[in-house]
Amino acid sequence: EFFGNESTLIWDGTYFFIGKSSSHSVNRSAYGGQKKRHYVKFMSIVHPDDYVSDVIGPFQGTLNDASIAEEILATNNALATWLGSNGHIIVDRGFRDVIETFQDLGYETHMPSFLKKGEKQHSTIDMNNSRMCTKIRWSVEAFHGRLKKWRIFQDKIHNLLIPKLKIKLARTYVEEHLDQEGDYTVELDANTDNILRCPIQSRHSNAVKYKSWIQYSLSGDPIIAWYCTCPGGAVTIGACAHIVSIVWYLSYARHHHFEPSKGRRRIQQAIMERIVVGEDDDMDDKDQEEEDDDWH
Repeated sequence: EFFGNESTLIWDGTYFFIGKSSSHSVNRSAYGGQKKRHYVKFMSIVHPDDYVSDVIGPFQGTLNDASIAEEILATNNALATWLGSNGHIIVDRGFRDVIETFQDLGYETHMPSFLKKGEKQHSTIDMNNSRMCTKIRWSVEAFHGRLKKWRIFQDKIHNLLIPKLKIKLARTYVEEHLDQEGDYTVELDANTDNILRCPIQSRHSNAVKYKSWIQYSLSGDPIIAWYCTCPGGAVTIGACAHIVSIVWYLSYARHHHFEPSKGRRRIQQAIMERIVVGEDDDMDDKDQEEEDDDWH
């Protein structure tokens, strides 16, 4: 509405309280003098129409929004590809130290104005521009308000939940994808030698399998594109847990002699043995009923 058909992203940081860690270095990096508590920060990237592109984190509680944005811009190439060269970035005054970085990348930035030296009030143009930024930024503030109403975020997050969920899920997805011989099945396109596909079993339903595609390159950026048939597989920033599990196994786990969890394997074997025993008991009951019928 304000910038025509050009892409617009609103950036804003938020925080979640965590418990104290047994690691002194973690406590130092997570303690914020502003809130006088331990917390981690996340960066939300939201569209003006309330669509959430991504929530990136966690980051140290001692980092400000500008430092977090600098790190994201240095490590996230997908964002630059999605926005192109004519994108608009809307931020608050806490991003003032990263404005030049945004502009060097070709993005047009919008931020509420600062009073210049010697001025006592903003000009009419500066006030209107500041109001426009504040009005558009309402989307990200409303998202943070909804997010923190979830019960898990209302008080503090347990420290065990801090590691990224997608990386934690990758191990269990890989364990289930391995066959009895310990082989990891990857399908290749007969016509193109740089696209692979993996059918990944859903962790919610036995009847659902998601197909995940990854286009890769042996020169330059190793991963060019990806897609998955799961509900979150078409995200433009980041990737779903199924894609992450494939990349994690092919790039890391198989080179470090990955083995499935022995604890989960024991539980699975116990359940399968229970099922087999139950089937045998049913057969014994059926045979007994047939014998009883013979007696009658």
